[in-house]
Amino acid sequence: MSQLPDPESADYADALVTAEAQFLEGPFKGEKTKLYVFAMKNRKMNPKLLTVKEGQTVRVRLNPWAAARDANSLGSIMRLDEVEDLLLPEHWAVL
Repeated sequence: MSQLPDPESADYADALVTAEAQFLEGPFKGEKTKLYVFAMKNRKMNPKLLTVKEGQTVRVRLNPWAAARDANSLGSIMRLDEVEDLLLPEHWAVL
């Protein structure tokens, strides 16, 4: 997962982080994806995100990134993207 911003010193009030994830069940079992998740809104950290540790299994609701980005005006929000695989499918995730 990308490094989380400091809400008090960041130059932006809203931010998304990325994480590389792997599907553990369903039709895409075993495949990897890039997840976009709200890190902070209005300088308030996402409390659910603060509890997630690397390697932890987490259940999320997914939507294709392009559809969520366009429907929710997410394209203009700061994205902290440290996922190196540029070819991964992208999803919007809600914890």
